[in-house]
Amino acid sequence: MQITQDDPETKRLSEILRKHGVAINAQKKAQIENKLRSGRTPELLFGFAECLRAEGALSRAAEYYDEASASPELEQRCKYLEAVCLQKKTGAISGGSGLFTPAPFSMRDGFLDISAQRMLQAQFTQLEEKMIPAKVGSRKKGHINQSTRSAWTVSGPAMKPVRKAIVGDIEKALMEALTLFGYESEAGLHITMNFTSYHDRGFYGQHTDAGEGHPRILSYIYYFHEMPKKFSGGELELFDTSFPKEEINGQATLIAPVNNRLVIFPSQFSHQVKPVSMDQSLPWLSARNTLNGWLEFAPERRINVDRSATE
Repeated sequence: MQITQDDPETKRLSEILRKHGVAINAQKKAQIENKLRSGRTPELLFGFAECLRAEGALSRAAEYYDEASASPELEQRCKYLEAVCLQKKTGAISGGSGLFTPAPFSMRDGFLDISAQRMLQAQFTQLEEKMIPAKVGSRKKGHINQSTRSAWTVSGPAMKPVRKAIVGDIEKALMEALTLFGYESEAGLHITMNFTSYHDRGFYGQHTDAGEGHPRILSYIYYFHEMPKKFSGGELELFDTSFPKEEINGQATLIAPVNNRLVIFPSQFSHQVKPVSMDQSLPWLSARNTLNGWLEFAPERRINVDRSATE
């Protein structure tokens, strides 16, 4: 499904959003909810679903999109959004679809068994002293910019034991996501892998993973942290655009950093990590930690694990 800024559907839906004051925040959600008591029009149902999606209440959002799809004007978009929220196949995505296409994603809770979780946490603890401040930009021209990103990371050869243990699980999930998102499977792909840790006030501003110097197709994030959870924030916010600094009425899908959850989405879509809040005296394992990386194009004509990339 391709929707562009000049598409008639985009213009019509933008007018709907402006008409009903649908901004994604609690105040507007309350206003729409109040209006719904007087009449469940498709436009209001759609607006309320957008608010729910922005809060991460995806199952409820899908129910409202389904009800709003009774409107011929909203049917196509609501069916797409319902599929996104329920992680069903949405159809092919154009890299230039741009401004008004919510990012599809795959989300799996309970991804690793307990032995794999313990192994990963043990490897992470061993690599804490190798962590360096995370950079922004391309691999060759990456630089530290605390106003854009505040996190710690480790990659490259140090990740070899983790790759060896769980790359098969990651690879299988990525191949299934290719089909879910409507991509054709291609030869000559590889998987990168690194640990990233967000501590108190850690964040990553709005950006895309694809672009010049980044031949990335899919991005994946596996969340892990000490239980019970000792931080707040750190949600992944997937914006309805593939432009790094573009927002449409603040519309986005919110995904919580749940322990042992894997999330996969197309790298072309703009996203951010919301600020983390936690006690700075807590150990690293209590932070918002991820095993993350990308499925990328590579010269090799097979799926393989990148042994040297430093994201």
